[in-house]
Amino acid sequence: MRRIPARYLLSIPADELWDHLTGQFILVMDDGVEIPTNAAETCYSSYVWDFHRTYPHTPLLAEHHFKGVAKGRRLSISIDLELVGNAMFSTREAYADLPNKPSRDDLWSLTYETVNKSYCGIIKHADAYVGTIDILHFHEAMDEPEIYAANQAVQRGEISVDEVYKVIDKIFVDRTRLTTNPLAAEYRSRLLKQTQVHQNIGPRGNPTDMNSRIFHKGITRGYVEGIRDIYGSAVETRSAARSSYYAAESLRMSEYFSRKLQFVSQNVQRIHQDTDCGSNVYLEWEVRGDQKDETGAIKRHSDLVLLNGKHYLNEATGRLDTVQPHMHHLLGKRLKLRSTLHCSHPDPAGVCSTCFGDLAFNIPPDANIGQWCATNMAEQATQALLSAKHLDSSSALEKIIIQPKHQKFIVGGPDNSSYCLNKETEEWDVVIILKKSQVESLHDIRSVEDVEEHPPEHYSELNVLNLKYFDGIVSDVEAIDVGIPGSRDASLSHEMLNYIREKGMKTLPNDQYQIDLIDWNWDDPVLVMPAKHFNNSDHVDQVARMLESRVAEMHKRSKIESADTMIVNLFDYVNWKLSVNLACLEVILYATTVVSVENNDYSLPKTWTASQPSVLSMTMNGRSLSVLMAFEKQYEALQNPSSFTFTNRFDHPFDGIYTPTQVYGQILAR
Repeated sequence: MRRIPARYLLSIPADELWDHLTGQFILVMDDGVEIPTNAAETCYSSYVWDFHRTYPHTPLLAEHHFKGVAKGRRLSISIDLELVGNAMFSTREAYADLPNKPSRDDLWSLTYETVNKSYCGIIKHADAYVGTIDILHFHEAMDEPEIYAANQAVQRGEISVDEVYKVIDKIFVDRTRLTTNPLAAEYRSRLLKQTQVHQNIGPRGNPTDMNSRIFHKGITRGYVEGIRDIYGSAVETRSAARSSYYAAESLRMSEYFSRKLQFVSQNVQRIHQDTDCGSNVYLEWEVRGDQKDETGAIKRHSDLVLLNGKHYLNEATGRLDTVQPHMHHLLGKRLKLRSTLHCSHPDPAGVCSTCFGDLAFNIPPDANIGQWCATNMAEQATQALLSAKHLDSSSALEKIIIQPKHQKFIVGGPDNSSYCLNKETEEWDVVIILKKSQVESLHDIRSVEDVEEHPPEHYSELNVLNLKYFDGIVSDVEAIDVGIPGSRDASLSHEMLNYIREKGMKTLPNDQYQIDLIDWNWDDPVLVMPAKHFNNSDHVDQVARMLESRVAEMHKRSKIESADTMIVNLFDYVNWKLSVNLACLEVILYATTVVSVENNDYSLPKTWTASQPSVLSMTMNGRSLSVLMAFEKQYEALQNPSSFTFTNRFDHPFDGIYTPTQVYGQILAR
């Protein structure tokens, strides 16, 4: 097979290369790596080689060729972006120490031109590679023996919906199956939403109602086969109803919070490019790998992707290194990260690019970094709500999570959606303490013939279970967290309700009830979770709660939570459903912290000042009032005497709109 030096091809413009290359050959890269490839793959890759044509000191490596990036995968959007990114950052690195190094604007301008040329070139030359999909390809996939058998089994109630989806995944990913089927090819390339393919050639699954309650009976036929019965058709209408609701009420609330968050975040006004404040205060971060469930499916991806670009102290060399997604050797290690939360830059409204991380390279000149970061998170949340119908997959209950410190008291039930008492406590003296507010309707169990006529949540809803126990040595009360915050509260099980009905309960002072468990069957669940799905609207609402807080909670949070603890919790919760880099979340959290509420100092904290969390509404009131003038309830600010007596306020970009003479006085005078 012929061998072609890759650098030789740089003399030919990308658009003309299609007329010069044919067939199969071996491409020899600058570092000696040999890539068996063909004309189409190389012509496609050559568009990003404009970086090498413009900046010839940039090495032409395997990672700048389709084969070096794809590594066996089919062409997809992610590969396209990775290829361009590799070329741009290789150029930046190659010229970092040279006197004629390109500026950031030069590199981004060339990136724009390269992507544009690539798009136009592919449109012009790739028509021979364009395929189509029709209904026969769907039927071919459904007739594949394993998929056909799985669909029949789920309709007979022998297997679950998720098991059918796993069969579809296995067949479609297997390159020896459905080799000529375009549907399978695009599935492997991730050019199609895989959940939608599942619902077309497999069962529709379990939709949810308007209140996120999962319908007990799922739809066992898919869209290709057709939803033929009245029940399935009626249940499926809920998808459109939920989408309509999200596009109205939920979206309105999400955008309201987003607007407030952006106004507050805009106080972090500047990022100082190519600067290092020299801060020696670090954010300690344990880098976690992929977390998988018992089936091997990934529940939560590794931290590495969302720590990409963050600088950390390499304690072996004493220098700063940069986290990159491929650095698997960092998994399980506790890193000392440079963080915006601990930036020492003297600009009271700015941070240095070293504390922010390598993503600073992506920030346009003169951009407001707070606005940029808040928008990055808000647009993902909004898009998730707008795409509710298109992202709607078969819903499943989130499995309960029991904190390690509570596992000696309670365990998950067989379905992992209920709580049982740990059998180790069976020999103890154990009673349950309930607050009246948790069981407002508990007395109804005496007026119904069968407590199971109503769902458990009709009688009780609680997110904390208080167990009073004596294990022979220690007597104490344990407050056990139950439920899923913002989504589902636990309820006393029907078994527990019947037990209370038969054995009774004792009334205690302070509106509390005590249930003695002397005759309790430890095999029965004490609490159950309602069949309710945690949706995107719930997620946005809970993120708002974490950042918004309340005045009553603020002082408690400032005592028990440092900014470092809060950023870990915020990172975990936001990225449960979104994908927001740590650098952006740090800026958002930093913007919501102040020096001292008690002293009316709402400045952004620095390493030499105090720091405490604040409430968004209080922060807006305590900083520049130009934000309130652009937000809401302007009359309250105008009527409040503190608006005029408290003058030591933090500047905001909106100040020039409301007080142009004071802000731009010298400029206007000219």
